[in-house]
Amino acid sequence: VPNAETWVTAFVARLDALSRNAFTPTLVWTRDHILARIRSVELETPDHGMPPRQLAIGLIGLVSAGFLPHESVLEASGPAFPTYGFPPKISQRILELLLDAICCRCIDLCSACALVAGLSQPPAGQVLLI
Repeated sequence: VPNAETWVTAFVARLDALSRNAFTPTLVWTRDHILARIRSVELETPDHGMPPRQLAIGLIGLVSAGFLPHESVLEASGPAFPTYGFPPKISQRILELLLDAICCRCIDLCSACALVAGLSQPPAGQVLLI
């Protein structure tokens, strides 16, 4: 059974291929950031109960949230994330590529993001850093 790290590596490789390597440096950083966050979640909440694929999808969605259309992931995940000001067509295309790479629907991505954000809620007065 693949673990969350294996899912992230596969999803990022698919997204890189689907985008024709247009975002390779960003995707390498994203993958490394997500892998570190997975280890952190596993240490902080070892009994989180999320299937590895769902954990991987949620973390990818949260880390990518600033690149996606606001209504897709940002509202479902709770915390405020910075947006990078892409034109709507570009953000929508990134979302489509991401959904193709992770093989799920937008509603499933939102659900996974909300669950992972719930695992990562900071203490009162602190900022969530995914």
